[in-house]
Amino acid sequence: MSKKEYSANQVAKILGLHNKTIMRYIKKGLIKARVQSKLLHNFYYISHEEVMRVKEILENKNNIKKGGD
Repeated sequence: MSKKEYSANQVAKILGLHNKTIMRYIKKGLIKARVQSKLLHNFYYISHEEVMRVKEILENKNNIKKGGD
């Protein structure tokens, strides 16, 4: 059984962030991604578990900014 993975573009849409923000987070090590090189380009794939981890962090951060619990 293969694990569900998303492209950086898909993760950007899921999290409501710009693709460049996702790429910056990957390069800073804030999002763990698998890199696949094809010709002159690198493609980044993020596991479902990692997307859910980052989504939870962002939701908690937004909740704190809004003065929530």
